[in-house]
Amino acid sequence: MYFRQSTISSILKQLKRPEKNPEVIEFAPKNGQKEKLVLRLAKPKDLKEIMRLNLELFKHQQKNFDPTLNLSWTFSNEGKKYFKKRISGKDSFTEVIENPENKNLIAYATGLIQKRHNYRVAGKYAELESIFVEEKYKNANLGSKLLGDFIEWCKVNKVDNASALVAAQNNSAINFYKKTGFEYYDIVMELNLKKKNSEK
Repeated sequence: MYFRQSTISSILKQLKRPEKNPEVIEFAPKNGQKEKLVLRLAKPKDLKEIMRLNLELFKHQQKNFDPTLNLSWTFSNEGKKYFKKRISGKDSFTEVIENPENKNLIAYATGLIQKRHNYRVAGKYAELESIFVEEKYKNANLGSKLLGDFIEWCKVNKVDNASALVAAQNNSAINFYKKTGFEYYDIVMELNLKKKNSEK
């Protein structure tokens, strides 16, 4: 959580919504016909597709890294409200990659400029909250394009620090962020008491 409470309203007035013309990307799978994809900012009509992708992300994360993730959250009222705000909020960034033939989304990224604890030095901070690319389209630099646009939006809004929360065991994601210049900052350590007690 970021920013001192007294400065939130003045900071929100200064924020600029992302501006970007849709960009056509050519995707060439190893075996198959080339596809044209469209990279663009999210619109309200994308809500259900973004939620679908988020649920795919949650399932992958729960299976491989974090069994505590609640798979029913994405399509709950709280989840829907969260994504609506990320799509239209002045303090938010949400970008998608669309297959223009069937209008399905195949990737998304969402982030937010946030408040910071009062014990931290005041400044502008942003978090890339989630990023996901469907399996078929991995290793095509689509995630790098989404991350790059998020960073550009942070620069436009004069953000001092951008962060991403990554599962400690997710080495591929850690290496992905490191390539862009992200470094370790806080390390959250957790003790699973339920597991520890069951082992006795």
